[in-house]
Amino acid sequence: MEMQLNIQKLKQLRESKAWSQSQLADVAGISLRTVQRIEKSGIALPESVMSI
Repeated sequence: MEMQLNIQKLKQLRESKAWSQSQLADVAGISLRTVQRIEKSGIALPESVMSI
């Protein structure tokens, strides 16, 4: 089941750490494409949310 996330909050939290999408993907252990998709659509699998 997919989850709906607050796109602005996610991006704000990432930027508050001065991380690029690529850095977030590396730290979370998910693909860059997954981070890009989540930030664009706000939809993510629970596993991806837990990783982030």
